Amino acid sequence: MSDESEALATSAREVVVGVDGTPSGDTALEWANMFAERTAAALRIVSVVDVGIAGAISPAYADARARAVSSVLEHARASSPVPAVTVSREFGRVVPGLIAQSRNAAAVVIGTDKTGVIAGLIHGTVPLKLAGTTEVPLIVVPTTWQRSGGPIVIAVDESTDDRAIRFAADTAVAFGEHLVLIHVWGVAPLVLADPEQLRRLTAELEATARRVLDSVEARLSTTHPRLAMTKVLVDGEPSLAVVEAVRSTPGAQLIVIGTRRLGPVGSLLLGSVGHDLLMNMPCPVAVVPPTHVRSTHLPPIHTPQTDKEN
Repeated sequence: MSDESEALATSAREVVVGVDGTPSGDTALEWANMFAERTAAALRIVSVVDVGIAGAISPAYADARARAVSSVLEHARASSPVPAVTVSREFGRVVPGLIAQSRNAAAVVIGTDKTGVIAGLIHGTVPLKLAGTTEVPLIVVPTTWQRSGGPIVIAVDESTDDRAIRFAADTAVAFGEHLVLIHVWGVAPLVLADPEQLRRLTAELEATARRVLDSVEARLSTTHPRLAMTKVLVDGEPSLAVVEAVRSTPGAQLIVIGTRRLGPVGSLLLGSVGHDLLMNMPCPVAVVPPTHVRSTHLPPIHTPQTDKEN
């Protein structure tokens, strides 16, 4: 194991995955098993029992739902190849439940299936809500995902937080793959009056964009000296360009993006690139909160009860 892999394994602690017995949950579990194995992390398999009004009206329904969830968890634990596996059954809403279970985790993994009206545990806006509030890296895995070999990709700009860059580099090392650095740049459409001025501005912006990629590459060359990297400079609108760049990257296993979280309101805004990636997933997407986000900065999340099964 390389020095970088050892560092990742030491800090990995635990990977949390949300399951519910649907295909999206099964795919998330398969990805989480792979991630936990490659990073030498423990695995916590979580299912949130959200019975809502039906549970309040009918305790029998709530009990039946809880038993069904327990069966899903036990099957997931029995099928996992990870040496250290625990399961947790959480009662309450999905987003607060997963956040509560993953406060001290290395990452939380969920599945998504946007092809039906009802998409299991993770559907609708849940990935977006989690991406805007979780304190740890969130990996969203589409049901179309299949194991393959290929690079880890990260979209970077001038403000990309070191936490996202480190997560992408560490994951690439753990997977034994190279890292693709993507940066999108472009000239505003309004700057079209003077062709000579446009030419100079275009050259300056392109040079600045290349310096962004060079800077990230230089930093990672110091912290991850054996990590192979490829730099991709794309001219276009950021959201569309990133999605298309990932789709054109053969075998991309994961696309990593960072979020800014500028204050309480900012924590609810994922950003156009992250939003478009989660709505048009070319591969699993990792959304990494900034370095300053810590669990001690947030109030505790209340859930009716927590049922641990270790």
